[in-house]
Amino acid sequence: MNTNQFWNPITLASNIKKTPSYESLSTEDKLKRRLDRIETAAEDCNFIINNHNENIEKFMNRIKTISDNSTQYMKDFYEESPDYQPDNMFDTLIWLSHSNTEKKDILDKELEEYFN
Repeated sequence: MNTNQFWNPITLASNIKKTPSYESLSTEDKLKRRLDRIETAAEDCNFIINNHNENIEKFMNRIKTISDNSTQYMKDFYEESPDYQPDNMFDTLIWLSHSNTEKKDILDKELEEYFN
């Protein structure tokens, strides 16, 4: 067996570039490190916000398509119902994913629980 195909952990560890400890950094270097972390956090937040906004746009487009392909009373329902707003996006998508039979069973169960 050729042992050269495996990495030697001691050799790998000796090649790691060590950064100075935080306490030994100058005030300017500490501030730069903090600023770098803040910038990274801001970039991450912007990425999350952009993804969220894209998801809202996709959701609203889908709800509009469903509404446009529905009868008038259902269009009114989708437009007036708070359940079909982005605040309830995931619950709405879960509900829409159920078959009509599943929806009926869920609603029947809710009615039964309400009246008992």
